[in-house]
Amino acid sequence: MMREPLRRKLTCAAAALAGCLLMVAAGPCFADKKTADTMGESVRMRAERFLSTVSQQPLDRLASISLTYDVHLKVAWDVRMKMAATIWVRQEKGGFVSSFSMTEPEGVNGWSWLMLTLFGRHTREYKEMVKGIETRLVEQFRYDGKRFMTDVLEEILPGAKEYQNQTAIQLKFNYRDNLIQFWEDKRLSSFTRTLPYSNQIGPLTAFFNYLYFDPPETEMAIVNVLKQAMDDPTAPGIEGHKRIRYLFETQRTRFGSNMSGQYPDYPMTVTLDRGNFLDIIFGDYLYYHLARKMSHNLKTPYEAHVEGIISKRKKRKKLRRLKKKYPFKKDLEDELMAEVDDILAARNIKVYLSGFDVSFRP
Repeated sequence: MMREPLRRKLTCAAAALAGCLLMVAAGPCFADKKTADTMGESVRMRAERFLSTVSQQPLDRLASISLTYDVHLKVAWDVRMKMAATIWVRQEKGGFVSSFSMTEPEGVNGWSWLMLTLFGRHTREYKEMVKGIETRLVEQFRYDGKRFMTDVLEEILPGAKEYQNQTAIQLKFNYRDNLIQFWEDKRLSSFTRTLPYSNQIGPLTAFFNYLYFDPPETEMAIVNVLKQAMDDPTAPGIEGHKRIRYLFETQRTRFGSNMSGQYPDYPMTVTLDRGNFLDIIFGDYLYYHLARKMSHNLKTPYEAHVEGIISKRKKRKKLRRLKKKYPFKKDLEDELMAEVDDILAARNIKVYLSGFDVSFRP
């Protein structure tokens, strides 16, 4: 299979692995396959308990769902870390509100804790990662009798702004006019641009549609919006400004059987051949295991494998070097991929369902 252009980006869940990682290329978190297999079995049983709990009441009785995933990674000097990513939804005022959060990485043993405390927390990569964790998306969606439909997607900024002219973006789905409206600054009354509405949904809406309604092998049209903040050396002042580039588009996302010929232990994949989507993910696929409750068409991913996480800082540095070396060449993808360790923050990231909480209305 030909490698797709290296222009992928995270929206949530997304941006969820966005902050995963620091420092250098990583190896598998679990060197002992038996340990990994035991972990996978216990996680599968946890996912089945979750589906059994969710199936006890109809959707209109649901009050909230919370799913927590542990993200395991190993970086230089055998430092092993994990962080927790939580995605949640709750019912409010006849609709649903959903978001996610991530914790800072922590060492999983004494050596890792020591090295992270002494060195990791002081690195530029770590500081950039924490800033990414603090920013999050919130979606509002509703049930139309068949599936969830997105109404609003908005960004929530951290208390301390990362740069001087930072703003929060917002999307609104105008079903009456068949438009998706985009605000570069949600405080403004007028939207910036629009997309024609053709059954698109937000990324969090997509996750819960997959859980409740969609077949295991399906394709979705997901709204893809990203704010890329780049340094502006011409801006005045010590703090300066950022040049902002907004990407606002529709991306086709395919969930299905693993036909890649790689990682046969993972029967399912999300195909990542979709333009700008998930630009920090290395590889053409996300690999995962899926737990199902056939009688209720419920399903949830419980274990995943990510081939690698791209360091945007390393990628920018390598691009600058390549542009100087090949000033007249427009497509530098082959050169970028020639030595992938030059642009990767980590390899072989493992994700496991570690906990859940489900509540119903009386």
